Amino acid sequence: MNPFLAVLLVIGAAYAGMAYADDVVHINGDPYAFIAYKDTIRIVDLSVPHAPLMAYSIPIQSEDSHMVTFHMDKGLYLVAYDAGDDSLHIFDVTSPYSPVSTHTVQHVGAVTGLDIVDTPQETLVMLAYDDTIRMLSVSVPDNPSIVHTIHPVWGSHIPDGISHMLPFGIHDDSYALAVGKTSAQIIDLDEPNSFKVSIQQNVHGFDHIGEFTDAQILEYDSRVYGLLAGHDSVIITDLSSPDNPHQVGVISLESEDTHPLRIDVIHGGDTPYILILDGEILHIADVTQPDMIFSVQVGPDLHNVIGYADGVHLEVLLTGDDLLILDVTDPAQATPAYLRGDQKLLAPLTVETVVIQDSLYVVTISSAGDTIQIFEITNSDDIIPVSEVAGGQFGYKGIHGPQDITIVQQHNNKTYAIIPNVNSNSVAILDISDPHVPVLIHSINDIPEIKSPVGVETFDVGSSSYIAIAVNFINGVFLVDITDIHAPRPALLIRDGQYGFEALSGATGLESVTIDDTVYLLVTGYYDNAVQIIDLTDPLSPAPAAAIFDDVGGYSIGGPHQIKAATMESGTYAVVTSIYDDTITIIDITDPVSPSMTSQITGSDFQGITSPDYMDILQTDGHTYVMVTSYYDASVSVIDMTDPASPILVSSAIHNVDGFDMEGPLGISVKSHDGSTYAAVAAYFGNGIQIIDMTDLSAPRPHSLISSGIENSVALFGSHGIGHIIVDDTPYAISSVFSQDAVRITDISDPLKPIPITVLENDESFALDGPIGVTSGAIAGKPYALISSVWSGAIQVVDMSNPSLPVPASVIGSHADSSEGYRGVVEANLAYVNGHVYVVAISGFEDVVHIADVTDPYNPTHIATIKDGTGGFTFSASQGLDIAYTPNGVFAIVAGFIPGTIQIIDISDPHTPAPASFVTTETENFELIGYMPDITAAQIGNKTIMAAISYRTNTITLADITDPFNIQYINTIQSGQPDIFIHNPESIEALTIGDQVYVAVASINDSIELLNITDPHNPTLAGLAGSGIESTIYGVTDLDSIRVGSSHYILALTPNSDISYIIEITDSGISQVSNIPPVPVR
Repeated sequence: MNPFLAVLLVIGAAYAGMAYADDVVHINGDPYAFIAYKDTIRIVDLSVPHAPLMAYSIPIQSEDSHMVTFHMDKGLYLVAYDAGDDSLHIFDVTSPYSPVSTHTVQHVGAVTGLDIVDTPQETLVMLAYDDTIRMLSVSVPDNPSIVHTIHPVWGSHIPDGISHMLPFGIHDDSYALAVGKTSAQIIDLDEPNSFKVSIQQNVHGFDHIGEFTDAQILEYDSRVYGLLAGHDSVIITDLSSPDNPHQVGVISLESEDTHPLRIDVIHGGDTPYILILDGEILHIADVTQPDMIFSVQVGPDLHNVIGYADGVHLEVLLTGDDLLILDVTDPAQATPAYLRGDQKLLAPLTVETVVIQDSLYVVTISSAGDTIQIFEITNSDDIIPVSEVAGGQFGYKGIHGPQDITIVQQHNNKTYAIIPNVNSNSVAILDISDPHVPVLIHSINDIPEIKSPVGVETFDVGSSSYIAIAVNFINGVFLVDITDIHAPRPALLIRDGQYGFEALSGATGLESVTIDDTVYLLVTGYYDNAVQIIDLTDPLSPAPAAAIFDDVGGYSIGGPHQIKAATMESGTYAVVTSIYDDTITIIDITDPVSPSMTSQITGSDFQGITSPDYMDILQTDGHTYVMVTSYYDASVSVIDMTDPASPILVSSAIHNVDGFDMEGPLGISVKSHDGSTYAAVAAYFGNGIQIIDMTDLSAPRPHSLISSGIENSVALFGSHGIGHIIVDDTPYAISSVFSQDAVRITDISDPLKPIPITVLENDESFALDGPIGVTSGAIAGKPYALISSVWSGAIQVVDMSNPSLPVPASVIGSHADSSEGYRGVVEANLAYVNGHVYVVAISGFEDVVHIADVTDPYNPTHIATIKDGTGGFTFSASQGLDIAYTPNGVFAIVAGFIPGTIQIIDISDPHTPAPASFVTTETENFELIGYMPDITAAQIGNKTIMAAISYRTNTITLADITDPFNIQYINTIQSGQPDIFIHNPESIEALTIGDQVYVAVASINDSIELLNITDPHNPTLAGLAGSGIESTIYGVTDLDSIRVGSSHYILALTPNSDISYIIEITDSGISQVSNIPPVPVR
């Protein structure tokens, strides 16, 4: 018996939103979504469900758009109707990252719906109008033509306001179901003007469900069904006999309010499911067991539902103002894609500890990994991974670049994590009341003033609760009322330079404190080198209480990062860490209008506080302690500030001493639980969390550790390599695929249509285990590529004379000579000196620079190794490298990531390299060069200019190195300056176009910025690509520049190495023109 027969299903409902025409199709085995949103059609790569990627954005002039995709022998095509220009656009989307416009049909009229149908003769697009249907043949996509027009005739009952045209087949016959406002018509597509019967509500046994809001076709058990959704019900109609359609069931929803439903169908093996999006609820109905309904709370701002299969998984895509993917392989356990369980720590930035239902947890965030992870440490000997929330460019609720975290525990026994996301310019609210199943409940976004949120703090005023958000690029603090945490309400922006606020430039650290029943907010102004105290008596009318500045009144607070407050018997105090002045400053703010410095600890006072960074405060047994991390010293210092005028160093925990494992410690959180006190420390460089037993503060001891290992460090391996080579006047891109131990070669002679050529793999012929650096050039008149591979500990020299068949010429390093191992080599450059060709290579592991003679590329000779800390050389944890040719000779420029050094090496005689000069973060004007992932040099007139980027300070430092023995500071370009949006820059590339000199800077916040430095004293923005959720530039890690014909381009490589962009530089700026297609690795 048909399972729908005479079945009435009744389930609860919420509200639903408006309809959008979305679709999911598979291209080369990977799912892509085509999403109509506002004035664009987004093509979104869903191959990684928790981190969808924007592949392309097609502009459409009207939100009232309809679209459909169809396959032809030549590929995949998209047909999109644009009500704005009254036209029908056809795109070839076979390459979803580089769609091509095929044809535009003008003046098509007011289309109300469209779909595609394949007949034995041709492929047709069905265009629905109010009561007319036109059939457009697209068998030849670049030459479509109208073949049929179906007009209403007496007795035909063509519905008014057709919104859906759904094709289906019965045996060898083709039909369509035309769905209007309240009725539907079956059309025989073989005889379009020969109408079958119509489906009318309240006639021939069909229920009345109001205006139809959606419709789908379901094929099951050799029968065809039409699903017609109204405001509160879904009619199931058997269409298997087109002359006699009949209702076989109805899914009825009971709700106080009725709202339009959205529906789709998904097949799991032999079981079909009906998906019903009803406002904030997704219902999954098993067709084979119609009484079995699974309901999932999915949240607001989702208006459409699409089901699709991805391998063995059944996925549901929910779209609208947000984007959510659910795994419904087991409908009873529908799981958001953002919940993952691999628990691989990647560069944890900061941590918070929290007690939930008598258990102790650590919550940590990773900006590099786009993750929020929760671990239980109730039994600190056994850290238990509990859950992970993962995001990305289209991360649900804006999880992309989480930068800070604060915990809110409300009176309803609910616990929430508030997370600002610097890359999506949003703040996510995560319900962690059940740490095993965290739920993203809201995102504060689409607020122009929330630009680069880097910090968050909570406070209460009266019966209202608020969060303060440090908005770094806006130079201020944005307040949001979260009294109803499910419906946050923006309050106002407090901005530097307005209404008496003068210390908020580069707002970073936040702390709220109550003094004499008044709430104050303490803010560090990173760029102002200052602290602002704000009176929040009336959060809608905040007032400046006081401001404290570096070098004024004895304060030394250059680069203030974090700020904390402590109330003691003697008063209320603020504690500030300043990473450039190496100070911890204790300030008496008992009178917030008249703060005074109580004491100041410097790096010379206490060992282990070089560039103090994050901190937490513990008050116990009548004492107040501040615990401070130092990334540079890899340490945690415990300081007793009970007497704030005379703080005492109690103890220190240092990496690799007494069993501590916390390479690159940043965030710290301290909590007492069940008689013991523990500190959780985020080890950024070591990819771990060190739990420290602080019960005896005079003797902290390592208690437990969870770590992914330093070998996965972002700092070492974040910048994968891309380069180019020109062979017989044809340009080729060479890009490393670190995750697959491969290098791909692509013909980019037509940048709009790059052509994959070949792929090199790590095998007996090529040493490509962890390829990370790419350089190329001519040696002995022939083209060669040199690939640095971090795990091979070697540089592979490749003869590129025939790019289709590259030849391994030689291997430099551990494969060739174990006595001169190139372990951890991350970059290499060619240097041409006195008729010879040399390769200069740097190793971030070994802190060495290698030089080899490759004049004979088939027989290279290692000639020198320079070690950090010997012979006057300084380049710890080197990552950036460039070669400069000056009148004084040939020089290698080496950027040391930690603590931040630039070493210029004279290699005019490569056999006897000598130190020329160096600067560090302690050199005047170079204080901001710490954490350098890349460096470049450019010739401007008769000057040689060096540009160094800082991952941590979001700066570009320019210096004149025309005389390499005397580095002359020129300028610092700093994020937050007008039009400068650098955030965690990964790569910099210098290029010359005509008489103008530029640097291109790739940031992890999905942007590439082009700056004109022809006048290095007055650099200007020349172009910006990406930045924000609409960006198709995703987390670029390396850049190269190339001229093709008369045009100039930037090649950009992304973290997953599978996506590389070609960016064109024009007079009006820069824009992505195509994507380098991946070459499948065998």
